[in-house]
Parts: sequence; structure tokens; C-alpha cells
Amino acid sequence: MELIVNKKPNIVARTVHDSYFLIDITQNYSDDKCRLYEINEIGNYIWNMIDGKNTASDIAGSIKKAITDDVSIDEILSDVNAFLNSLLKDGFVEGNY
Repeated sequence: MELIVNKKPNIVARTVHDSYFLIDITQNYSDDKCRLYEINEIGNYIWNMIDGKNTASDIAGSIKKAITDDVSIDEILSDVNAFLNSLLKDGFVEGNY
């Protein structure tokens, strides 16, 4: 079985000057400072596909269709799994198999 993740409700995505960020809106912003998690365009694409239903394979397949580069589906799937596991580890998503 594959890992399926869902966004945590306290995480919001924002675009600022062509950069993409994930922000935990429940953080205690002492001194008006917060921690931003910057993601690239592909990370943002993956983030937008996270819905609690799409598997890593679904997301990788969608990326494969969207790009023109000659990249194997196995490489894309490996990268998607690494990104999803990073989001899971950092508490931005919840997951199950």
C-alpha cells in the first residue's frame, strides 16, 4: 500500500513574489517572527494535489504528464515520496497507508 497524506488544517500555502511558502498559522509568533517553509514550483504542484485521496503514484503520474523533460516515472515517484515524507516529518501533513 502507498502512503496517502492529507494537509493539516493549520497549514496554509502562500505565494510571495513568485516564491511558495507553507506556514503553520498556529505558531506562537513572538516578536512578530514566524518560520516559513519554502517550497519550489514542483513542491507547490504536489502540495496542491494533496487531498487525502491521491497516492504518491497518482501525483507522480500527473507530474510526468505535465513536464516535457525526459525523466523516468521511477525518479519522479522517488522524489514525490521524499517530499511527502519530508512534509510528514515536519508536521505539515498527516498520513496513512
